[in-house]
Amino acid sequence: MSASEKEVAFYLTLVRHGQTDSNKDGVIQGQSQDLDFPLSDKGVQQAKLLGKQFSQEEFTHIFTSDLSRAEQTAEIILSENTASFPCIKTDARLRERNYGVAE
Repeated sequence: MSASEKEVAFYLTLVRHGQTDSNKDGVIQGQSQDLDFPLSDKGVQQAKLLGKQFSQEEFTHIFTSDLSRAEQTAEIILSENTASFPCIKTDARLRERNYGVAE
């Protein structure tokens, strides 16, 4: 590696949102705001468990879709974290795929 090249190393952690009642019932939620349901009790517990596992991770950035189930999962995970305090940035481009009429 030359002096002008810099090596960049980082960790990328990907997390799927916790369970919703619709997930449990087999409903395809996709991107639709009409099907944007919050986490179920089990989904909240899943996010808390993951948050405890990540409690000492030093996150520099947290990005999530703007759907409530994803935002809620990120908020719960971050609430368990004592090593870092990044803001959660939401972005509609991070939504699940669009299932069209199947939604």
